[in-house]
Amino acid sequence: MTFVLTARGREADILLTVLTVLTFGLMLRLRSEQSRNRSSIERSYPMASHVVSIGITDFAGDRKTLPLFFPTEDSVATIQTQMNTLLPLLDAVIDGKISDMSIQLSMTLPGGLKAGAVSGNTVHEGANLRYDVAGSDYVHTPYVPSWENAGFAGAAVLATCEYAALEAGIITAGASDKNGLDLSAFISGNRAFRK
Repeated sequence: MTFVLTARGREADILLTVLTVLTFGLMLRLRSEQSRNRSSIERSYPMASHVVSIGITDFAGDRKTLPLFFPTEDSVATIQTQMNTLLPLLDAVIDGKISDMSIQLSMTLPGGLKAGAVSGNTVHEGANLRYDVAGSDYVHTPYVPSWENAGFAGAAVLATCEYAALEAGIITAGASDKNGLDLSAFISGNRAFRK
């Protein structure tokens, strides 16, 4: 569709401004639609791959990761064998040093979980839970996205009922800090916001 408009001086400036605003508004609406569609796609399809992250460190000490995806049918041993073949090929074509590798596994969710999110906090509004770490002077602080508002007293996380069950359950499940040290006790928690 083509439009031919003739305008001069002030009329041309006004017309150009109106067209610019309309075009910008249309772009924002399209971007918003794309974002909504992408979010619904991400929510509709659970992770269907194991993700291997290969850490690459440059001469300045900066680190980036290369993610590779593998079918959920592949065992960790199979992926390790594949990586034993692949990493020397990668090492030959990069200037950086391969510094580490980790794997994120796809798992089946248990039954009985809620079918949809409750209207309330977004994943950017949650709680930091603080744990003592055995054999360390540091604390471990996992962030729990979308912690419900009823689970706070002011900015403090409640340590009663279902909240206490989760706080203790993280220890009972055998979770550790990033160095593999055991979590020994729940200390406290507070409201937190993350991007």
